[in-house]
Amino acid sequence: MTQSVYITQTASFLPNAPVDNDNMERVLGQPGARPSRARRTVLRSNGIKTRHYAIDPETLAPTHSNASLAAEAVRRLGIDLSDVGVLASGTSIPDQIVPGHGVMVHGELGAPGLEVVSTSGVCISGAAALKYAYFSVASGMHARAISTGSELSSAVFGAKNYSAEVEAKVTELETQPELAFEKDFLRWMLSDGAGAMLLESAPREGALNLPPRLDRDPILCGRDGNLHVCGRGEERGWLGHRLGPV
Repeated sequence: MTQSVYITQTASFLPNAPVDNDNMERVLGQPGARPSRARRTVLRSNGIKTRHYAIDPETLAPTHSNASLAAEAVRRLGIDLSDVGVLASGTSIPDQIVPGHGVMVHGELGAPGLEVVSTSGVCISGAAALKYAYFSVASGMHARAISTGSELSSAVFGAKNYSAEVEAKVTELETQPELAFEKDFLRWMLSDGAGAMLLESAPREGALNLPPRLDRDPILCGRDGNLHVCGRGEERGWLGHRLGPV
């Protein structure tokens, strides 16, 4: 038998001032000698006007870790963490392999001892954390749980991680926009930020009191950290690649 669950509070955190389309490449960095021509094609299609990066716009130094983004969102819930039984934190790319992302968020918060779980799964990492928090309350194990979802995309999409564009591909892009997906698509789509939800077993006066809805619609996600060769069925994870000299 399960008990009712309510999302009573939500909070979000977006680092630094918004960056408009004309300044994206200045903040992320420009690979090669010329600006990306793929950028305009992707931005024209997605309609995004501004985004936030955990990068100082003047010094271009990082301002936040992934864990600190999530912790800041939790702080904005404005609650006493000593009454929370579970912290479930999801992300696609944590700051390190171990310890887990949730443990790092817990450390950033300096919270009392509680159950901590880390979830992954690219586009569904935050939803997986929400589901864990939901079942923790629905099962009666805990009366209050927090779920977070956060991403630090700028750490991956900086210019240092990209090679200069091949001119032939840039020219083809004018007639075959799908070529941008090979390299530039996610770079001009994703940015940095975090969200947090408080789930409780009883509604509170003046709160959101929303029942979670856990849909099962399929989600199309991207790839990172593996080699995929179309038409050959070849998949090779990053652990299967030999490292060169440091």
